[in-house]
Amino acid sequence: MFQDRSGTVIKRFTVVMQCSWKDGVGTLDEDFTYSDGTKQKRIWTLRKNASGHYIGTADDVMGEAIGITAGNALNWKYVLALRWTAKFTMSISTTGCFDG
Repeated sequence: MFQDRSGTVIKRFTVVMQCSWKDGVGTLDEDFTYSDGTKQKRIWTLRKNASGHYIGTADDVMGEAIGITAGNALNWKYVLALRWTAKFTMSISTTGCFDG
C-alpha cells in the first residue's frame, strides 16, 4: 500500500508473481493491479552470490536488491524508482518480504 505523510492510505495493490529458475538464474515476474485500476509489470533477474545472499535487478530498481532467506521467506532491500506523474519520478528505499 502507499501512504501519504500523515499515514493515510492513498493506493493499495495486489500482485501475482511467477518465479522460475534455470542454470542458477531466477526470473520473478510480477503483475500489479492498483486500487485505481492501473496495472504495472516488474520482471526481476535473481542470482545467489557466494555469501548466500540473493541479488536482484529490475528495470525500475536503482542498483541491486540484496536479500537473505530464512526458511521459505526472502527478505530484501532495494531502492525503487517510482513514477509518480509523467514528469516526476521519486526514489524510495523499501524492504520487501516474500513468504512462500
